Amino acid sequence: MKDFELDKDSKRKLYYQLFREISGQIENNTLKTGTKLPSVRVMSQKQGISKNTVTKAYEELEKAGYITSVPKSGFFVKKPGETLELNSINTNQEDQIPTVESIMDAAVESKKDTFVMADPFDSEEDTRNEPTVPKQSESAPIILSSGQVIQSSAELNSELNKTSLSTPEQELSELYRQAFIKNKQHKVNKEDSLIGDETLRIAVAAFLYNFRKTDVNPANIIIGTDIKQLIFNILSLPSLSENGIKSQGHGLLQLAELSSGNGHPNVNPSIAICEGTERTMKKILSLTGKPVKEIPQDDSGMNFDFLVTSGATMVFTTPTDVPPSDSPLKDLDSRRNEILSWVTAEPYRYIIEYDTSTCSEDATPFLHENSDKVIYTNSFETSTFGTIKAAFAVLPKKLAEEYKSRYEGFECPLSSLNQTVISDILLSGKLQKYLDELEQL
Repeated sequence: MKDFELDKDSKRKLYYQLFREISGQIENNTLKTGTKLPSVRVMSQKQGISKNTVTKAYEELEKAGYITSVPKSGFFVKKPGETLELNSINTNQEDQIPTVESIMDAAVESKKDTFVMADPFDSEEDTRNEPTVPKQSESAPIILSSGQVIQSSAELNSELNKTSLSTPEQELSELYRQAFIKNKQHKVNKEDSLIGDETLRIAVAAFLYNFRKTDVNPANIIIGTDIKQLIFNILSLPSLSENGIKSQGHGLLQLAELSSGNGHPNVNPSIAICEGTERTMKKILSLTGKPVKEIPQDDSGMNFDFLVTSGATMVFTTPTDVPPSDSPLKDLDSRRNEILSWVTAEPYRYIIEYDTSTCSEDATPFLHENSDKVIYTNSFETSTFGTIKAAFAVLPKKLAEEYKSRYEGFECPLSSLNQTVISDILLSGKLQKYLDELEQL
């Protein structure tokens, strides 16, 4: 494994630099499939960066399919779209570095179902090691760091309960409690039930404006549960599925069409994806009945010449489509502009954008440039501590109206309670705060 070169003076985030360095070595086979990566602790010490930065890089690598995590063993290299055979991985316990969690778990297991007696003939458990609060008559007043004077054990216990640590699970539990109370007097408007609660859609629109600097109409937002199911439903719309889309050629292409006697030849829908796109996503796209065409990548992302000659009517893209390289940002922007020009050249072309980024400084989404030609999708996995399976899409106005008409009579698959919880998370700024913390990595 070669050393990873990180430029701490660069404007690019350190976690993203590490992501590109590791994925680059995987792509050029410097890092072989099955190779175990250094632990988060070892990598952070070796590179002189924080553990949070390494953790974020590993998370993005796993999302992109470059590595897989094996419980109690670590992270192992694989190629995107490949399945790593677990029996080919050396998970020898001697190679493992003990963590705080594993040590604590072992301690708990070793003491389970045991207790110490003060007297071998006494059946009562020894409480010598238990924390106790002095009786009021035995102790002087306690002064807290806030200046508050505690006169009794009852007051101290009350303050200890107030200052107990709040875990994400506890915080989410409280949000559910509040949402349940709200929902007693709240009913989702019937008109909005298919595409989701209006409050949640407004909250999503506000979040996109603040985080991705993109202005969208809440009426064009669709709320769902599973991101892949949502994409499947959208791509099953008649205007995106029916064969025989009419071409409107321009210039030499139009003359060629007319000279052949086919004024507007039919164009069959198909989807272009980057080589190495997640296998399950590729399968979902194929299930829509459209041919899926894998396009090779170059240093600036999806090879544009191959895209043009593929005959695709849609292109599926994610932030990880740009491979690790030293290409200047102007080249990446040029490729974006080429794809935007391509999609606007024909009325039947669309970009399907699956935004997995958690950094506002990453490339601006295509949705920001042309909302009439972009089907934007995202999930709520980050915002709900991974406990609520939910997703959303922003459609061009024409497709949004078609979606409502096509699936009229259906209800939003995401429960009203979960919608209220996610709304509260977005509107309270909890998600924005979390993402801001990630930006500091």
